[in-house]
Amino acid sequence: MYFFLILFFASLLGIIFMLGQKLRTLDELPVAEPVVPFSMPRLDDLGDRALKILRRLGYLCLVASIRLYVKISLWLKNKYAQAQAKLAERRKKSGNGTTSPQAPNKFLRVIADYKRKINQIKAEIKEEETNS
Repeated sequence: MYFFLILFFASLLGIIFMLGQKLRTLDELPVAEPVVPFSMPRLDDLGDRALKILRRLGYLCLVASIRLYVKISLWLKNKYAQAQAKLAERRKKSGNGTTSPQAPNKFLRVIADYKRKINQIKAEIKEEETNS
């Protein structure tokens, strides 16, 4: 294990040494001015142009998002109306469109009766307290 670590660090030091020699030879070479085949605008002009382009891009994104919102909302509205129409048609076909409200089950009726009786008893107790 240690043998591989020693080999790794030795090769790493060799690579660093070779790169250092290359950089030292590059520093000794004379630096020539780069020749630009086209004229460069000033940095202030570039900033102004960039801001102008960003404003246009922001405006276009805003308009596109509003258009997309309107189109999607209209599409959803149409789909909702179509779904309602289909649902109404299926209800008519199955005969469940005009069903009478179903009677509550027995447990719910018993609970409702108990509540009604408790409320009557409470009302009687309040009357007796106010009368006496």
